[in-house]
Amino acid sequence: MHALPKALAAHAATVGTSVVVKIEGDAGGEWSVVRDPEAWRLFQGAAQDAWTSVVLPADAWWRIVTLGMSPDDAWHRAEVRGDPVLGRAVLAAVAIIA
Repeated sequence: MHALPKALAAHAATVGTSVVVKIEGDAGGEWSVVRDPEAWRLFQGAAQDAWTSVVLPADAWWRIVTLGMSPDDAWHRAEVRGDPVLGRAVLAAVAIIA
C-alpha cells in the first residue's frame, strides 16, 4: 500500500480529496490515500466520503503491484467508484520488493 501515494503523485487534487482501496480476502483490509497541501498521504482504514474507491480481491492486488497484471486487466477485475482517472492510477501502482 505504500506505493499508492507515489502512484497518485502525478494527479493533482484539492486538499482533502481521498481515495479508498479495499482489498478483499484473508490478506485484505482498507486503506486511504488523502491529498494534503504537499502530497498524497497513506492511512489505514477507509476515509469517509471518499472521492474514489477501488475494491479488489487480494489475489489481484498482489499481481498488480508486482507487474503480474496490467492496469487494463486490473480495470476489469476491480470495482471502481468515483473518479476513473484516480482509479486507474491506483491500478498502476508498483511495489516490487527485492
